Amino acid sequence: MDQPCCKTGNIVIFQYQPWQTPPDKRLENTIIGYRAGLEELQKSDHVLPELDKVVFVGHSIGGVMTAQLANALATLDIDDLPYPKALMLIQSPGDARAALNDLSAIRPDTLMLVIVGEDDTTVGEAGARKIWAATTQILVENQDYVKIFSDDHGSPRLFGDHFLTGTNGAGASVNALDYFGVWKLLDALQSCSLAQIDCQYAFGNTEEQRFMGLWSDRVPVHPMESTKSP
Repeated sequence: MDQPCCKTGNIVIFQYQPWQTPPDKRLENTIIGYRAGLEELQKSDHVLPELDKVVFVGHSIGGVMTAQLANALATLDIDDLPYPKALMLIQSPGDARAALNDLSAIRPDTLMLVIVGEDDTTVGEAGARKIWAATTQILVENQDYVKIFSDDHGSPRLFGDHFLTGTNGAGASVNALDYFGVWKLLDALQSCSLAQIDCQYAFGNTEEQRFMGLWSDRVPVHPMESTKSP
C-alpha cells in the first residue's frame, strides 16, 4: 500500500473491561477510559495526538462498545471527546449481555467495516448483523461487511474462529489472517479515512481488499468476502 505522506505512527488508547461488567456500566466505563487516555496524552512527556484523526477499533464485546461509543459521542454533550473518522467492528456478540443499543446517531459519513469469521462458533454473526441493521444511515459506499475464512490447504491450518485476531487461537503465532486480514483492513481503513488513500484495500470488494496472501506453494489463501448486504 502507499504510505501516508508524512507520518506512519499511531497513538493507541487501549481499553479492556471484564466480560462480567454489567452491560449498563460498559458504555459509562468506556467514556471514562477514553477521556482518561486523552488527558494522559496531553501531558508533556507524551507525543500529542491529532484529535481530528481518530479511528475506533474493537474486537468481540469491544466491537459493540466501539459502536456504542461512536453513537454516544454523536448524541451526548461530550464536546471534549473527538468523534472517530472510522469504525472497525470485529466479531461482535449479539446476545443480551452485549446490550446492543440504538446506533442511529452514528454519522452517515463515518467509514465502517464490520468483520466476521467463517468458523466463529463463539459469537457467530448475530451481533454483526444487528449492528449492520442498526446503522443503515451510513452511506452505502462507506461500509462493508467482511467475512474472513478458514483454510486448510497448508500447515498449520488457518482458523477463521473467534480468535483470528492477533494470535489466531491460544498458543498460535500471527499468520495470513492477521497480516492480510484484520491488520491490512485496519491500516487501509485508517489511510482511507485520514488521508483518502488506499481505500481500495478497505472497501469495494476489490482484488486488493479480498487478497489474503499465498501459501508456500504459491496457492492463494482463501480470499475474504466483502458485501453490502450480509
